[in-house]
Amino acid sequence: LYYRRGIVRVRLGFGFPAEYDRANEDFTKAISLAPKESEYYARRAVGNWNKLTNNESYPKIKENDPLLKSIGEDLKTALKLNPQNWLALAYRAE
Repeated sequence: LYYRRGIVRVRLGFGFPAEYDRANEDFTKAISLAPKESEYYARRAVGNWNKLTNNESYPKIKENDPLLKSIGEDLKTALKLNPQNWLALAYRAE
């Protein structure tokens, strides 16, 4: 349920940016309950990517941004758990 609510909150984040943080909390809780689900890590990375790129305070993404580092770590974990995770593969290229 946390995973599904996180997906909804990421979608709401496009109009309500505070929802990105709530989505991150949901995905983090889902990961704590099922740490071997690669999709949970990939979705958390996507939610954070959307937060990073859709936020007006981020006109340019800096390489040392902690959120960017977190995204990379989540994508690596998702691919380690499932090398064919389509979402992680797609966003890794981003």
